[in-house]
Amino acid sequence: MQSAKERQELDTFLAKVDNFGDIIKGMISGDVETQQEAMKRADSQLENLKNDEKIGFNRTVINKNAYAEDENAIQGPTFTDQHTSQEAFLSALEADSQKRAEARKERNQKASILKDRGNEAFKSGDYNTAIKLYTEATTVAKDMEALYTNRAAAFMKQERYQDAIDDCDFALMIDEKWVKAHVFKGRSLQKLKQFDDASIEFKKILKIDEKKFKLVEGYIKEVEADRHEHELEKTTKIQLENEELEAKSISKVIGTIRSRLSDEKSCADWSGGLMYYAGGFRVLQTKLANDEARTLFRTQGGFKMFSDKGSVNKCLTCRLSGSHEFLSHASELVSAAVCLFTAACLHSPANVKALLIEPNIPEILLSFLEWSDDQVKRDTIAFFHELSLDDDNRSLLYGSLDCKRLTVLLLKPNTRKADANSSAAATLCNLSLDKKFKNLVQHDFDGFLLPMFQDYLEEVGKESYEALTLRMRFLVQLVDNFLIASVISSNEEFKDDCVKSLGRCVVCFKNGLSNPCAMEELLRLIAVMLSNNQTESFCRQITSCLCPAIRAKDVELLTKVITVLSLTMGKFMGCVDVMLSEGGSSGIKQIYKLMKQNDLRLKTLALKILCCIGQYDSNRLRAFIKLDKGYETISEMLHDDQSDAAKVNQGHVALLLGYLANVPGALDAFTKNDMEGSIVRQLLVLCRDSKSKQARANSAIALGKLAKADMRFLENLRKYDGINILARNKPIVELLN
Repeated sequence: MQSAKERQELDTFLAKVDNFGDIIKGMISGDVETQQEAMKRADSQLENLKNDEKIGFNRTVINKNAYAEDENAIQGPTFTDQHTSQEAFLSALEADSQKRAEARKERNQKASILKDRGNEAFKSGDYNTAIKLYTEATTVAKDMEALYTNRAAAFMKQERYQDAIDDCDFALMIDEKWVKAHVFKGRSLQKLKQFDDASIEFKKILKIDEKKFKLVEGYIKEVEADRHEHELEKTTKIQLENEELEAKSISKVIGTIRSRLSDEKSCADWSGGLMYYAGGFRVLQTKLANDEARTLFRTQGGFKMFSDKGSVNKCLTCRLSGSHEFLSHASELVSAAVCLFTAACLHSPANVKALLIEPNIPEILLSFLEWSDDQVKRDTIAFFHELSLDDDNRSLLYGSLDCKRLTVLLLKPNTRKADANSSAAATLCNLSLDKKFKNLVQHDFDGFLLPMFQDYLEEVGKESYEALTLRMRFLVQLVDNFLIASVISSNEEFKDDCVKSLGRCVVCFKNGLSNPCAMEELLRLIAVMLSNNQTESFCRQITSCLCPAIRAKDVELLTKVITVLSLTMGKFMGCVDVMLSEGGSSGIKQIYKLMKQNDLRLKTLALKILCCIGQYDSNRLRAFIKLDKGYETISEMLHDDQSDAAKVNQGHVALLLGYLANVPGALDAFTKNDMEGSIVRQLLVLCRDSKSKQARANSAIALGKLAKADMRFLENLRKYDGINILARNKPIVELLN
């Protein structure tokens, strides 16, 4: 915090600094009169320095005796002559600057030690000690901006938001580009309900670093959410003051239930009392139909009903405490409570936060998933599913619940209802959208989750139900995490299970099932595994399994089949031999059909596979040559003039042309139809204009092979100045070398 006096002293000091700067500029000026004037001003300033007791301000006192008691203190320059020469003055300043730099380094080291101790205290939750240590550090090194923002963070933990703002302002005086100061100041203003000022403060970050747009966008989103909640609270307060019927009714029901809980004398008739409370919860549930009602529920202590001492809390915590006296007749109350939680938290992160900070509530919610009563489990699953639909609510869950335990309970909810099983799996899919959740469950993944997924793999290809597909989708989303992907990709038993499951799916496909349950998800999983280092044996097994599936009619399934096949062949050329052995010319015929479809993904993937075949053995492309009579399909793709987003990768077309040039007689179709010139021209255009270096290189390679295979291509290359175009294209030369 900075007083008016301190601010005035700072301004005075800065003015003197500017004055010294002007003097030095004058002394080094080439003009004699300017030098003489500067010398007079220097003498005057040096005389003033002797008389001034201090030149600074309280928070960063710059006192000529500031380090008098320090035997290692660095004293300023001294001058014995009243009139100092220019050389002597500048020399003294230079020596003094070096000494002060060394002293500054030593002070910063001492301050850093105090700062580190303050950080440790902060991490342990001892904010008073942290503030004390940061403050002590500022007396040693007064211009370390980090000291003030660290202290601001501690002030914020103590809800001393104005103190935090003052420290941030001071840090910004030291370094106006100190982003952390803008963040902490913005958050403090937000807590003080100064929402417009908070947004302005966050937007200042973009002037420092415009790349932090998403970060700032997130901060402003939080500000607007708090503003909305604040407005709701003001509205509900007015409603209560005006004694509006609905607001009064909600407040009365909550007050009545809490009053009865506090007056409980005897717990002899648990069942009757519990049913009374369950009825009250059901009544409240019907009333929470809008944002105002949900806000009123929170501000009137609705969530306190479940943490207040009494039979309700004992009932909710009975599984945690090991008491089973309620279990036989408590299901109705627990079900009513969970449904009320769901209604109260709908579209309201503020209510979710209020619920989860109540004592034991996170553990209580997880325990409900272990109740034997099916209705309780279904209602609890519905609660978690509702929360999983919102980004902010998911984030609150991660900070409050044991995500590993939640994952295990939702993967095997042990409920007889199919819709509840599907809802549980869908909840996990929603949670796995977030990197933070994946990081929370990655540790010991092979110990607590992998065995469960292996159990579900046993069902893939045998069973058909929605929850199975969703569970496999959940696993696919998890393997975006590098550590999880590494675990499953290196587990030989899991890989064997994947091959077996894929084999069962293909059998189902051959038996007439157009898209077997979870087969698409299994293929996506295998594709991720193939992106990691895999053995040739594994790739061959996958290729062998999938060959029959290239006849799939379902476009999504077919796309994933061809994706996996292109990956296996791209990794090991031997997989090409497997596919041709399994499918022969009919396999190439299916690939050719894909090239003629309108689906861009399938066209591109089919080209990749044909290029793999050409790389493995160009002569294997003879079956393709017979199918694409006159090379109509290839020519159409090569001359595709659609937008970049809509056209096939022409670099692959060029690569395929290069492989075709290796096949004796394969170019006859071009020469018969006088297509050599148009092919050469288009490849040269790609060499010159393609945005892809690889496409330019592929085009150059294809031109070279075509010219070598047939003189007419060489003649056209010369005709269109192709040699010079290739020679001038440095990226192509670099790639070819």
